[in-house]
Amino acid sequence: FNNPNNMTAVCLATSPRYRLPEVIESIAQDMPAEFENFERQSLLISEAEKYGIRFDDPDTAMLIWGAGKYANQRNVAATLKLADHYQSHRFDVVMRPYAEAVLGTYEELDRQGIAHDGDLDRKTLAQVNKYTYRTPDYQLSCAQDYRKGKPGFQQHIWQATLGPDAAVFALHRGNEDEKSYKYWVGRFPRVAQHRNLLVAIFNIPEHPLPGPRTVFPGEASGNAMPSPGPSEEELLPYTVAVFPRTHFDEVTEKHGWIFARKANGYLALYAQNPTRWTENGVLTGEGLICDGRQNIWICQMGSLAADGSFDTWSDRIAGASLTIVDQNINYEAAGIGSVSFGWDSPFSINGAALSLGDYPRFGNKYCHTDYESAIYNISHQNRSLHLHFQDGTRQEKG
Repeated sequence: FNNPNNMTAVCLATSPRYRLPEVIESIAQDMPAEFENFERQSLLISEAEKYGIRFDDPDTAMLIWGAGKYANQRNVAATLKLADHYQSHRFDVVMRPYAEAVLGTYEELDRQGIAHDGDLDRKTLAQVNKYTYRTPDYQLSCAQDYRKGKPGFQQHIWQATLGPDAAVFALHRGNEDEKSYKYWVGRFPRVAQHRNLLVAIFNIPEHPLPGPRTVFPGEASGNAMPSPGPSEEELLPYTVAVFPRTHFDEVTEKHGWIFARKANGYLALYAQNPTRWTENGVLTGEGLICDGRQNIWICQMGSLAADGSFDTWSDRIAGASLTIVDQNINYEAAGIGSVSFGWDSPFSINGAALSLGDYPRFGNKYCHTDYESAIYNISHQNRSLHLHFQDGTRQEKG
């Protein structure tokens, strides 16, 4: 995001007719002591027909293709048939070989009587419920309980941020090649977050699914390469965490926790299994490697304003009660209370289960929009912006 070639800035600079609404500028400059955002994006494959989307229709199917949802069992056969109509060379070289491998996997699972939900497409951008908690000193954000255990592809599930380069997150690696974009094709964790606390549970299977391999066309090369089929997953037996120590002001370790400070913001990271540091082994940079197919990462944030000195806060967390048994965690989180969570159990705070889904389209102090609404009302400091996407209208006040 800090790359000077970021296309967002380029698009703004080359759009002379666009004027930033004053309310958006005032929101960008606002920094409340606490900020929560609830957000839901995309749709469920099972609800496609509800929105008038047909997998065999060239016009509406493109919405599904654009969201990566082309190799779900409900639509992969229709996708391949539609591709025959378009006769796209790029599709035939990159997308078709992978879609055919996924389709063959569904067929083999059904033949062997192995239960599955027909959703093994690692590229799908399925419906996601996102949560962000921000203070002036840090931000913690995640995709709540998103496709746990499923194959992923270039998706980023959670991150703790204390500065432009002081960011920490954990993931399951797809392969050993640090420079390959397919580095990001590992299995998803089950993640849950409440305010400044996040728990990520990984459960990596030992063996890939049965089925055919991807057949690579002779023209495939460079970035025009299909993904390996589900039967070709490496399923590396460890997880990693990006943790650039040099971008923090202070880093210490106590009782299995790693604590870091950036200015007045604090971060605590814990892994169920022992970790080891690497200088350039995580996304070609510094981080932690944690052996084990089953592992739980805990991330908790703090600040000088809310929690006192860094040393006092660190001691409080390091001394808190923490129990992990069979991928279930019970943790007495400072400032939050009793937290329990598991691979198959709800995320509970002080005995009350928290909902991790069915969020509004946007839900925060500046804008509340229902998931299926086409109308956004955004307001801050006596300024407002009304967007009506069905009518194509925009009104500003203030």
